[in-house]
Amino acid sequence: MSKTFTLKRIRLINFHNFVNETISVNGHLFLIGGNGSGKTTVLDAVHFVLTAGRNMELNSAARMAGQPRRLGRKIQGIFLRYDLEKGQRNGANTIGYAVLEFENPDGKKNCIGCGALAISMETVPDIWGFEASGSLDDIELFRQENDGSYPLNQQELSARGQCRVYNRDSYISVIAGKFFASTSAYRDTMNLIAAGKSYRELVSRFQDQSELFRELLPPPDEKELLKESCPAGYSLPAPLSVHCLLRTYLFLHNL
Repeated sequence: MSKTFTLKRIRLINFHNFVNETISVNGHLFLIGGNGSGKTTVLDAVHFVLTAGRNMELNSAARMAGQPRRLGRKIQGIFLRYDLEKGQRNGANTIGYAVLEFENPDGKKNCIGCGALAISMETVPDIWGFEASGSLDDIELFRQENDGSYPLNQQELSARGQCRVYNRDSYISVIAGKFFASTSAYRDTMNLIAAGKSYRELVSRFQDQSELFRELLPPPDEKELLKESCPAGYSLPAPLSVHCLLRTYLFLHNL
């Protein structure tokens, strides 16, 4: 099978503020909107489907800036719609999904997705993955009851027979083999996605580059830097040049 796929649609069910939405993608994913409009949520959804939440950081910007990991969102918080101001807005035992629809050069569609059962903010959610040949429209993710429709749980989805359902580890192996050239290529791509999210989140927190510079590079100890940079036996110009470099660094840091 060709390894070239084009992302066509993204479906989100109980994924943070997206209750049941399908987003069309025309080859490239450009997200434009104000704060709180859901740009980060869509990126998190793509990342979640590709990793099944394994080694997925929702607070990667905080980690890169040396902040505690607790400052970022948790995966269960995405499905329980938790934020610091309003608290938990979805009830316990919420089931949610994120699904990606791809198209290969022959026009054939394939879908991959992950579901989660979030019980509480204190409990790690139960996560499963699935893949299916065909369109996103061919996958039914709700069951109908007298009082409304509800997302299928893992057993119900598997019983429908419309897709192949896996546990997290098996799902990741299937995705890496089907959509990537190798397992190492899959890992490298996931690392690149994580780094890209970190950079975007960090930049969005600062009004100018000097603030970003100060956050990422704390001021050095001047004496220690000069001592390490000027080994014995160097002539006078070398320490002077290092001193000038240090002064330039401190100047930039104090902008």
